[in-house]
Amino acid sequence: MLLAFTLSFLAMVYLTVVQIMPNWMANFMMGTATLDNGEFLLMSKPSQAIVVTSALMLSMFACLYLWLIVFMLSYNSETTVNNLARTPDPKSLSYRVMQKFLPLLKRIQAQTKRASSNTAAAVVSTPRNSSQTSSFGSRISSFGSQTSSFGSRTASRLISDFTSIEGTYHRYYDAVLDFPKLIFQTMSLSGYLSKGFPLPIIFFYVLPLGFNWLISFYRFQRNKPDPMLVVARVFYLFDLFFAVFAPIVMLLYSYYNFNMDRANFATREETLTPGSFDRIARLFADPIQVQMAKTSLANLQITGGEYILVKCFLNLLGIYKWKKYPHLHQDAEVSRMDQGVTHLQYLHVENDFQHSSLQYLPPDIFTEMHSLRFVRTGGASGLTEYPSLKGLHSLSTLVMSIVRGLKQLPNLDDLSGLTTLYIADAIHVHSLPSLTGLTSLKNFAIFRRNEICCNGWATGYCDLTNFQCLPRPNEPTVQCVSDRMPAEDLAVVERIDGFLCGTNITQDLEAPEPSLESTDGVCQGVLYRECYLNGTRGICYNGRMQVVHCDVFGEYEKMRRLQITRGVGDKCDPDVEAWLGCPNSTAHDE
Repeated sequence: MLLAFTLSFLAMVYLTVVQIMPNWMANFMMGTATLDNGEFLLMSKPSQAIVVTSALMLSMFACLYLWLIVFMLSYNSETTVNNLARTPDPKSLSYRVMQKFLPLLKRIQAQTKRASSNTAAAVVSTPRNSSQTSSFGSRISSFGSQTSSFGSRTASRLISDFTSIEGTYHRYYDAVLDFPKLIFQTMSLSGYLSKGFPLPIIFFYVLPLGFNWLISFYRFQRNKPDPMLVVARVFYLFDLFFAVFAPIVMLLYSYYNFNMDRANFATREETLTPGSFDRIARLFADPIQVQMAKTSLANLQITGGEYILVKCFLNLLGIYKWKKYPHLHQDAEVSRMDQGVTHLQYLHVENDFQHSSLQYLPPDIFTEMHSLRFVRTGGASGLTEYPSLKGLHSLSTLVMSIVRGLKQLPNLDDLSGLTTLYIADAIHVHSLPSLTGLTSLKNFAIFRRNEICCNGWATGYCDLTNFQCLPRPNEPTVQCVSDRMPAEDLAVVERIDGFLCGTNITQDLEAPEPSLESTDGVCQGVLYRECYLNGTRGICYNGRMQVVHCDVFGEYEKMRRLQITRGVGDKCDPDVEAWLGCPNSTAHDE
């Protein structure tokens, strides 16, 4: 038991650290610090008040578990059992609880007071003389004192019957303390089932929970006293497991079942344009593993006031019960999501911008979605107005890709928690909104065609001969502007070494889009094959999780060459990838 309490103390210390540094702890546990610049798991960011309150609460529980250890080491078994068996102190917690919550006790007290007041009223209404009144009043006072004493003794005896180990109604007292946690644990199991948790976790949770219910019913049916507290200790060991260790066991399961080819993904980060689809690590990880790790870590984090109340109640109840039962240590289509969807955390919309572009999002779709952490709208060339981002203080990643229909980007002032901002193909946006409110920004990239990179706003000089501003059919002509990027916004980009109008892809987006010729004609579904499209050499690859087609941008070819050199990723086939440097197996063996 001392070991269990020591582990509980350490677990509370660990949970305190999780509240203060959730993202760092998640990256430390799962080894994801290098993925998506430390924002791979997108941990929740509760308010500062919640963080401080939960950290203080868990620190208090750590101290209470430490006090339990000292309590158990300081009292011998005989003294403890004798203290538990005797009538409780009227000033004790159990006495006050029973006074407050037992209707029967209240009824006895009310009847006693009513009888006393009725007798006193009768005396006042029929006095005969002063001496008789005085004498009778003395008798009434004596009777009232005896009645009060009788009520006190009755209340004490009733409390003793409930709280004493050998009490007549002690099993009901056990049920009052046991059922809240059992119900909460069963509700947790229901939540795990609805979320589709892996069978090993479900089995691991169901087995002790079933034993917990059986032991609880056994205790309720048991009439014999348990002075050695054997049944109580077995039950509360299971109780302690659910309260403290179950979330950590789930986290360990996630850790040992989480697989991510980091070396392979490193080649993507070194070769692909910052902000591109194929550089977002969480999109290429196993979604089940990611969600399992995310949920396991979220179970350790307190994100709302209601969770603080539940956690506080359950831990106080557990500590109180353990104090009452100490160890005897001498014993061996985007729908109208704005209507009712308020807890959404991830929104990823990806489209074929040529044939099925995103056309519309309600302007107020994000108004009540204060829990949003990740938003990506890809292929949104038909979108003419972007929804308001007001109030999204928890948003961590925002990607606006191929937003060719926009002339103005949304205000970013409320995105104080934003760490990643990527903008691609904003070809009609004359300037960016203020970036000074992005106090948590770590990653910034604006790439492909963007008017601000050649109209003078971002670079300080207008160059209409730049590839990004060349005239295109069915597009308005780019005009030079006199406004310039504010120095404070430029400082934000430079502070994080952001990608702003650097050397970029110099092909229009329509050119490399999959076609019958680029897919079936030259690739025929074979990855990494050498191909030629309009006289330009390329590589057959399924970028953005699309069909395998001939990509002539050059980035995927560079990425695959690096993977072959380092021996990571898919095993190379010399019959297909000799042009990429894949060694011939026969020559290699010789």
